[in-house]
Amino acid sequence: MSPHIVKSKTEQLALLLEDLRAYENISYEEFLAKDHYAIERLIELLVITASDAMIHVLSIAGEETPMTLRTTFLRAGELKIIPEDLAQRGAAAAGLRNLIVHAYAKVDLRIVYDSIRPALSDFTELATALAQHTGLL
Repeated sequence: MSPHIVKSKTEQLALLLEDLRAYENISYEEFLAKDHYAIERLIELLVITASDAMIHVLSIAGEETPMTLRTTFLRAGELKIIPEDLAQRGAAAAGLRNLIVHAYAKVDLRIVYDSIRPALSDFTELATALAQHTGLL
């Protein structure tokens, strides 16, 4: 694994964040009427892309690949690749992603809607932390 893959993933995160930013001020009614599927997909992609980048960073550090998206965030926090509180929020986002993707239960769309701004903040912070850790910034 090489740092250029992490760079590519952080660039992809930036593009996904730009797409999500278009929904930052959407009303809940607009969200329900037409946009919730796009936002669900963007959150899914943010979680997957961020965890992919962290898996590469963990691999570079000689760490075993975590078994789940959630544990990928948590392990990165344990190793100080990302701040511990951010790792906890990333693990929670991975849980939301799992609910959306696997339909374990009916997805509470209010939770998805309320996740837009935190996702923008958290994944921006995560991309910056990964770039700093790998010397890309």
